[in-house]
Amino acid sequence: MQATEGELIFSNQSGDKRIEVLEHDGLRVLRFDGVATQTAMSIEASYKLLLPYTRTMMSCLLFQPPPSTVLLLGLGGGAIVRYFRRFLPETRIRAVDNDATVVDVCRKYFPLTDSENVIVEVEDAFQFVQSSPSRYDILFVDLYDHTGMSSLILKPQFYHYCERVLSEHGILVVNLLIDEAEAFKTVLRGIRHHFRRLTLCVSVPDYRNIIVLAFKTRPLNVTRARLEKRATALRLQFELEFDAFVAELFKANPTHGDELLFEIR
Repeated sequence: MQATEGELIFSNQSGDKRIEVLEHDGLRVLRFDGVATQTAMSIEASYKLLLPYTRTMMSCLLFQPPPSTVLLLGLGGGAIVRYFRRFLPETRIRAVDNDATVVDVCRKYFPLTDSENVIVEVEDAFQFVQSSPSRYDILFVDLYDHTGMSSLILKPQFYHYCERVLSEHGILVVNLLIDEAEAFKTVLRGIRHHFRRLTLCVSVPDYRNIIVLAFKTRPLNVTRARLEKRATALRLQFELEFDAFVAELFKANPTHGDELLFEIR
């Protein structure tokens, strides 16, 4: 979305990037440097996940009960926080972003308030997972800025600490946007090394994003029949296309008969 396509309601420089908020046709958009869209939010239904990759990140819910604790690295416009507040209000969420201006803009223009179950911190993501004593059922990693994907995503050591902050049956969910095949394989190998090869990939149809799910403990019963049955229940509960997520899982990952395998093709 370009500035001429809607009303520019906020613009300010933060470090080496310009943060902008626009409104257009019932939507509010957070973007960096005029091109990098971080969040698109419906003003009337702010809890909806409008960006397809954020919807696909929720495929992790196919593999565990509703989480008690969630850690989000990379706040953006707070879409994932608002989604959990709507559908799982008892879940305790901690969101971490390294840019105080982004956090302030999110609080002012995108409904987000700290509460007993929502804590937002301004801190470096690597330092946070390296020092955190807490454990989380789901860890979402969505670390992008005006230049693209954070270099932290490329560092294998980062995933050592991601694994460490997960609970016994926790899941790491990483949004990857890497066009070069060998670079993607390198990142995936780093994740798999620290998660004992317990990973699955989910493509985002019509987009270049790939969501990687990494499991601290091997999930049980990952057959198509079981996942499709769960998808039917979750679609009604969470208003997302979980049946499509199951289809993408079976397209993107190796299988044995009707069961997903944790191996690289």
